[in-house]
Amino acid sequence: MRRPLALIGLTTMLVLTVCFYADFYVVKWIFGLAFIGLLVTLAVKKLRKKPEFPAFFAVIMISVIGFTMFTELYVKPIQTEFDGENAEVTAVLLDEPQGSDNRCLYTVKTKSINNVEKSLRLSLYTNRNVHCQVGDTLTFTAELERADFGKYLADKIYLRAYTYEHIEVEEAEQRPFYYYIVKLRQSIRHSIYSVLDADTANLATAVLLGDGISDGEIYEDLRRSGLTHIVVVSGLHLSVITLLYTKSFGKRLKNRYINALITVLIVLFFLCLTGFGKSSIRAAIMLFVLIASKLFKREGDSLNSLGFAALLLCICNPYVVGDVGVLLSFSATFGIVVFSKPLYEFITKRLKPVRESYYKRINKRLRFFASSFATTFTAVMCTVPVNVLFFGKISLVQVFANLLVAPMIKWFMLLAAICAVPYYFSVPIFKDFVAFICNIIGKAILYVARFFSDFPMAYVKADYKFVILWIVAVITIFAVAYFIRRNGKGLHLICIVMSMLIFISGSLGHIIASRNKITVYVAPAKYGQSIVLSSKDGNVLLYSADDPYSVTCTEQILEGLYTEKQLMINSFENISEDESALFDYNEVLMYDNISENDFKVELWDKVILNIFERNGAVYQHISFNDTSVLVLPDFGDVNDVPQDMRSADVLITSGLIDNMELLNFKTLLSNGNDFRSAAVIDYFRNRSVNAAAVSDTVNFDIVG
Repeated sequence: MRRPLALIGLTTMLVLTVCFYADFYVVKWIFGLAFIGLLVTLAVKKLRKKPEFPAFFAVIMISVIGFTMFTELYVKPIQTEFDGENAEVTAVLLDEPQGSDNRCLYTVKTKSINNVEKSLRLSLYTNRNVHCQVGDTLTFTAELERADFGKYLADKIYLRAYTYEHIEVEEAEQRPFYYYIVKLRQSIRHSIYSVLDADTANLATAVLLGDGISDGEIYEDLRRSGLTHIVVVSGLHLSVITLLYTKSFGKRLKNRYINALITVLIVLFFLCLTGFGKSSIRAAIMLFVLIASKLFKREGDSLNSLGFAALLLCICNPYVVGDVGVLLSFSATFGIVVFSKPLYEFITKRLKPVRESYYKRINKRLRFFASSFATTFTAVMCTVPVNVLFFGKISLVQVFANLLVAPMIKWFMLLAAICAVPYYFSVPIFKDFVAFICNIIGKAILYVARFFSDFPMAYVKADYKFVILWIVAVITIFAVAYFIRRNGKGLHLICIVMSMLIFISGSLGHIIASRNKITVYVAPAKYGQSIVLSSKDGNVLLYSADDPYSVTCTEQILEGLYTEKQLMINSFENISEDESALFDYNEVLMYDNISENDFKVELWDKVILNIFERNGAVYQHISFNDTSVLVLPDFGDVNDVPQDMRSADVLITSGLIDNMELLNFKTLLSNGNDFRSAAVIDYFRNRSVNAAAVSDTVNFDIVG
């Protein structure tokens, strides 16, 4: 086997991804097919001689078994024991809080739950800011719930807690080492904001520290132009850090062991400073393998290093694939490692070395451009399936935007790092000059993002079914070319062109076919509903749920939509500061749910929204051509629903109300906590309808 770590590691990550996101019956089919494949490879002599075939099927089986055991024997017992329990918790704060003053998220590690020693990572939501530092002990009473969101599970957080009560804070007698790292991070953040413009400082802290982009408009421009990867700490950042050390001090130290040790320590410190992001850990592992290969004078293999990083992360936490950023990072790196060099060689094969200095400089510039294009293009193409499967969107301008930003981002990082030095440790005139240049480069990067994001169809929807068909078509095209390539020249170029034509034509066809379509998103909520209607003309949020997790899910839905947030419709009685913060004041429509008023809203000249109140309960009916959706409140009576609205294609409810047997529908979406959701599904078990619990965000299309 030429690359065993690549085969084992990448196969393990792929199988765990399927196990994490697919239904259980799909996992069983995969295990069964792998078992049959293993038997066939062991039985057939020609296949048995090639160890990669039995190893491939064996890795699939082991991965499925490992994931199932981890889920059933470790994760589920924790979630089952505490889900829905109102518990008294004592925990230690692990990191600085996230969020705003009126809704904060704290990552803590429990000491005890109900006076019983338990060591679990927990996400704590509060409705107010708690003044505490890393290492402090928090004591609070909270309602515990299982954490089903992939990002939580990837961080080994299997429970989340909500509390609106007072939290007692006990200062730590001895601070952990990470406390001083957080203080350094805050000092760097303060230094950057003190010398740079607000937008540039926001970008700089995101690039250097892994902070989120707080300005929604900037983040939207980066997302639509395909540049969000520059604010995710990854291999790009580590390469700049190590290159900076090598150019400044590394060449002066002749001892390669000391150089390697210092490089490793610098990388570890940077990982600690940025919070040990999984993409940066992946890059660090690959870098450490490369350093080790050079140290012991062995030939390094990037694909094997990538597989080793995948295997190490998956062994430490099989749920690491729940973080979509990890999948994007590995997909992009895989594309660069496997396809970048062949594409670069194909582009530059006609660039022959020229001795004349003038032409040599042109040759060098052309090769640099070809290298940047090959790296960007292969990374983008390999992340397309992940983007479509998880976000349903692709950026058609990503390659061009990255070609312009790539030369600037390294200089921006270097100058921002100089600006991060506290003012009293620097030469004021020099730092002011550096800040001036850094502001220019930062504004240039943001201008490129804004310029490309404003392009028509820069960021478009894409159906995952089409992408799967496209991947199959590409594999088929290259497989055919592989068998006939001896009889023809230039087939690889023809294959690339055909693949791109299929992708572009398919994407445009999907855009045209989806112009008259409404997508309905239903976010999980314990009580009430959080529903987003999205079309090419805009978005409407129907909001009445009032819990932090629902607000977070709603924000994530709105962030992933192509069109800007346009309107929120909510009850005057239920609206909170968290909810109103999602939209501008002029984009909020509030109604009174006490005076029994009925009103009708026509959205985009095609969707009719009826909202009517009866006895304090608010009902919503959405109709688009011949399709209708009925949304029920937490309490009420179906007799209050007009006769012509009792028959709907989709029923969305968060609990049982009176006389629900009078309803007719084809699909049932049951929201609310586990007990209420299960009760609704059980109530209609004798009906032949499609029923599903909204444990995570659900979306469906209504085509006009």
